[in-house]
Amino acid sequence: MITGAAEALLRLQDTYKLDTTLLADGVIPIHDIRDFKTGQRGVRPPENQIPLTANDCFELGRQAYFKEDYYRTVLWMQEAIDRLDKEESVKPSDRVNILEYLAFATYSNGNVRQALQLTHQLLELSPEHPRAFGDIEYYEKELAQHSSSKNESDDGKVPLDETIIELEKTSTLEETEMETYKALCRGEKRMSEKTQSGLLCFYLNTRQIPYLKLMRFKVEEAFKKPQIVMFHDFLSDSEIEVVKTLAEPKLKRANVIASSTVTIPANYRISKSASLSNRDHQVVDRISRRISDVTGLDLTTAEELQVVNYGIGGHYEPHLDFVTQKDPFKSLGLKIFIYLLCFLENLKSITKLELSLKLISNDYKLTFCLNLKRKMIKLVNLF
Repeated sequence: MITGAAEALLRLQDTYKLDTTLLADGVIPIHDIRDFKTGQRGVRPPENQIPLTANDCFELGRQAYFKEDYYRTVLWMQEAIDRLDKEESVKPSDRVNILEYLAFATYSNGNVRQALQLTHQLLELSPEHPRAFGDIEYYEKELAQHSSSKNESDDGKVPLDETIIELEKTSTLEETEMETYKALCRGEKRMSEKTQSGLLCFYLNTRQIPYLKLMRFKVEEAFKKPQIVMFHDFLSDSEIEVVKTLAEPKLKRANVIASSTVTIPANYRISKSASLSNRDHQVVDRISRRISDVTGLDLTTAEELQVVNYGIGGHYEPHLDFVTQKDPFKSLGLKIFIYLLCFLENLKSITKLELSLKLISNDYKLTFCLNLKRKMIKLVNLF
């Protein structure tokens, strides 16, 4: 449980570039999506602000260490030391543990000289430490071998949030996609003014749809080709409550397909999901019929309604959403991009990487994209 919470917090910090000290103080800088034109940023303290302790920061640093994320290991271990100096009843072993992780993470970030200094501090507190002498010998040997080509950035200081520069990454397709994904999740604008200026809002013509003749659907274009539209106020509060009530007891960890017959949990998909069929309740059947009416699609071979809870820090990394069987309708049904964004109290969004597009829902929307061409669109969810 603690591990999952720590990983979620580190994921949020990485994605939204959150400052370590502010985060440890319980303060999160925000980008108000309701004022996206001006892009105003600010700091919103929570109603019940509870700062992290030195031990909390140490645990976050440990989780980053186990993930081999030495960049954030340094950030959180340094924060743990700073908070340790302000706390009472501190045991020497607490500082020793922090220094050991901090020293190795600092070395792994390329700062051998500072790693050596930190290990000497550790040895002063724990003269009989089983690994300190070996580490010092190793670091001194490293410095001797590279004395002629000293790293200019190795200035003997533990880097802070604002000065740390992440290690240069190779320009692989996956890393480029992840950078785009994170930028869109942060609300950074990627769509050109020309593309955005051509998008329209209108009312759906329901005169020829008997079931919807008396209903008025507000439609917002999100993209032209492929056409992506959002239907506002698609569900009522009462319908949402019914779906939540039906789905809650069925929620379980979402898996990914490992083979034709096996599904497994994966770190790149963190959420709980449940499936509802039209037979489960008349409200589910009504929603399916409404989707069919507004999209013009026959849902006979469609999948069941999937309800997903991403919790705090949950995500689904960039992925191709298609099947490889010759006849996909036999097992999985027609996969059309249809999302009901309505069940989460916090930010609700879908990121489309190839289009550099982020769809945000503040009310009860149906997002629809009809894409039956050969070109597959990469989808990712972050709730």
